[in-house]
Amino acid sequence: MRRQLYTDQLQKLIDALVMEDFNGACSHLHCVGSSLFITLDSATRLELACSRRDGLRPYRLRNNEVFLCSDHRRSRVEARRLMAHLVQASWWPPTNRAEAVRWWEECFDFIDGFPHLLRLATNRDNSTLTASEYLAMAADRPFHPFAHAKGELAALVSPMATQESRLHWWAFNPDQLMTRQAVQPAAFLLARAELARLNRQLSTLAPGRVALPVLPNQHAALQSTPAGADAVDLRFSSPAGQPTSSLRTLFSGRDEHLHLKLSTRARTLGAIRSMPPRYLVNSDQAHRLLERILDQHTELARIVALCDESHWWVVGREQDMISNPGLFGCQLRYLPRAANSQPDQLITLSALGFTHAPVWQHLLGDDIEPWQAVKELTAQFVQTFLTLWCQGVMPECHGQNLLARYQGQRLSGFVLRDHDTLRICPTRLKQQGLPLPDYQIDWTTPNSLVLGSDERLLAYFTTLGLQVTLYPIALAALNHGNHSETDFWKWVRVCIEEYAETLSDRQLKQVLCESLLDAEVWPFKQLLTPLLNQHAASTGMPSAMGHIRNPLLASRPNGLPAEQDLTQAQDNETTT
Repeated sequence: MRRQLYTDQLQKLIDALVMEDFNGACSHLHCVGSSLFITLDSATRLELACSRRDGLRPYRLRNNEVFLCSDHRRSRVEARRLMAHLVQASWWPPTNRAEAVRWWEECFDFIDGFPHLLRLATNRDNSTLTASEYLAMAADRPFHPFAHAKGELAALVSPMATQESRLHWWAFNPDQLMTRQAVQPAAFLLARAELARLNRQLSTLAPGRVALPVLPNQHAALQSTPAGADAVDLRFSSPAGQPTSSLRTLFSGRDEHLHLKLSTRARTLGAIRSMPPRYLVNSDQAHRLLERILDQHTELARIVALCDESHWWVVGREQDMISNPGLFGCQLRYLPRAANSQPDQLITLSALGFTHAPVWQHLLGDDIEPWQAVKELTAQFVQTFLTLWCQGVMPECHGQNLLARYQGQRLSGFVLRDHDTLRICPTRLKQQGLPLPDYQIDWTTPNSLVLGSDERLLAYFTTLGLQVTLYPIALAALNHGNHSETDFWKWVRVCIEEYAETLSDRQLKQVLCESLLDAEVWPFKQLLTPLLNQHAASTGMPSAMGHIRNPLLASRPNGLPAEQDLTQAQDNETTT
């Protein structure tokens, strides 16, 4: 399996280079026969075995073999060493080259632990939700060659880690703490005996303070400079619980429907994974707005459920709301429970994009048919999130933030989590008679929470919903059936067309047709350009929008033919 996993990692790199046309990469990639050549400079190039195909991903790698070629020499290069050569290309940007090499090698370190993850995912003692979180760790962000670079967080799921990771509890000054809760987090997280022991430590070592749990790397940081955070080590630890797909959010050992999200200094995908208090306040504001929308739309409320994320604590002062990076803090997340007697099965959507296991059958039963399940999921997804778009909001609808809710093998709806990135279009909200959330935003930096038009809001459905969530799920299912990528995009087009026909608002219908169905290009959320041109880490992921050709145009009647192997076709490169 390791060779297949390494091939996948290389494929992510090629997909990102091509779909984004990173720094003009497409003009340096050439397919000749069954080989893909990446020109580094006038004398050297990398060679990989590939085939040509229609679709958004024209180069499909056949294996994990990489060769460094010059006019007189051809030598094998380990896949994990490829980036060290690629960053030396004449067309590669000069910034963050060392970081790119380090992240690339971290990815391979993480991938080497996949057999351990898959053993956890297939452990019959684990629930469907827990299994899906482990599969989602393995799938991670699709098409992103640095998604598995987890830094310090990788230790939480390392096969070499101890059997039981621990959370360490520290006491903080309540005058330097932001929260909306009168109760301390330990009351929700610890069993009675544990809570009694912690309270004894608190009353002895730091009376009058508030106890917060921290991850091991944060514990080490506090031990080195406790005065800087005005914190007291309570010399008490508790079991950490199993990590979810984001790693820094953990299952509660007492209740699968309670998760603990923790602040960390760790950096992944270019962002410091801390908990700025403005994000937490914005999450509360977004939750109230979503509740208002669901209260007004009964049918939508039957499909969409919200996690309760209102219990949070973060070190800092209210007056420093905007500037506080939130280096120490935690948030409780309560997943909704089934409203009726039939139990729900919750599945992290990104798990369904894992290609090296029959994930549908593993999670929902051997007799489920993956292609039909993908069609049902796509239809429900399109209807649900376009309905929310019509109200002037778009949740962060990528697969790690969304849970699919199944009763048996029937999709019954979605659960939304991580509300702090609910994007809004104020003009549309006002037209719908909905209140504007009081978002706390640093207006001196670019933001994508408040968008000026229906078109800009729709772009996040197109990028995060269709490209990042549904497309990888379809690709994984196609590996285990006889359908094609073209079949998937034809079905997406049918779903959008059917939804457009239900709209009475002519403006929304026009935007939907012009921006999704008929546009020559779609927006594309760039991965490499913002990350590798980043000058300093921040608490938000570096982001930029580009364009990619609209795959729905090929799925119209009289469009392009079904996907086929084009390995021997002439290599006329186009910029995507």
